[in-house]
Amino acid sequence: MSSRARIHTDPANSQFEGCFINVSGQLPCNHGGSLAELPDGSLVCTWYAASSEAAPDARIFCSRLLRGSRTWTEPEVIVGPQTPIQGHWLANKSVGDTVLFLDREQCVWLFFAGVAIGGWSGAHVDFVVSHDFGRHWSPVQRLIDGFGQSPRSKLLELADGQVMIPLSSWLFHWEGYTVCLNLRHGQVINKSVAAKIPGPENSQPTLVTLKNRDVVAYLRNPRGGSVLFSRWDPGLNQWSPAKPINLPSPDSAVDAVACENGVLVAYTSDRVHRFGMSVAWSADGEHFSQLTRLGDRADVSVSYPTMIRSSDGEYHLIYTYAGRSMIRYVHLPKQWIHDEVAKVCEAGAISGNDHHLPDESAKR
Repeated sequence: MSSRARIHTDPANSQFEGCFINVSGQLPCNHGGSLAELPDGSLVCTWYAASSEAAPDARIFCSRLLRGSRTWTEPEVIVGPQTPIQGHWLANKSVGDTVLFLDREQCVWLFFAGVAIGGWSGAHVDFVVSHDFGRHWSPVQRLIDGFGQSPRSKLLELADGQVMIPLSSWLFHWEGYTVCLNLRHGQVINKSVAAKIPGPENSQPTLVTLKNRDVVAYLRNPRGGSVLFSRWDPGLNQWSPAKPINLPSPDSAVDAVACENGVLVAYTSDRVHRFGMSVAWSADGEHFSQLTRLGDRADVSVSYPTMIRSSDGEYHLIYTYAGRSMIRYVHLPKQWIHDEVAKVCEAGAISGNDHHLPDESAKR
């Protein structure tokens, strides 16, 4: 295994540790990663790799970080090129973005974009399921048919036992939406109609439950400028119109987790280019303050973060690095997060802003 997959202290930020999970050069395009924790405390990461986006040689890789280990395992293919789809005549031409989910019955789900023809406009949402934590996987099955459909971010468990999957649709313009699923014994028992997120063009929603139990979405803004925000109304089963918040967005995906009585968001903090992977925190879910940039070189493109909080309270982040060549892993220590959030709260109390701090991007 390459030394790149061995965790080490980040020379740019000594409070963080990380590594590259894959080896550069095996396949030039590595993108669309996801991250989840298994019941034994190990982490599992998936991503797709190909000669180029939507290429016929695309496959989905998986690597693990065993509990107590400092090295990610050798990547293995779990969905190969042109894998057949159960109940369909034609196999996928290619595969794309991946999303992992561990359900209440300890089944591991892997949702991904399956491309029938062309590029991403020919995509639908497929999945495989594992009953033994990823040692074996089911045949590929289809969740969402049609064209221009793709997953991106983590599923969210709702209070009624359903899970909500965030998705995107492309038909001449981008549109984010969600579907609620009932999952049982590794099967999709039923699914709701799509709940579209209205307002300005948006895509790739990431979902979080706030401390007041409200479910909110942070969205990629295809027009750039700012991250978009929407709130779920469970009584009406609909989303509020998306609106900009004070996080810059160069038309790139974000991810979020509940954190320290608020929300932690991973995002690219340059308003124009995909530079500067950063984390920011908000007490109310709408007004953010940047905690740090992760120290990537200023000219290195970074994108598509996925962030989780493990059962021991630690924070873990993966994202695409150097165009689409590498998958980077970073451990964000819970004590560091706690201390940085405390500084934000103290600054807000002193200024009387009640944690509604100014737009950090305005200081750039």
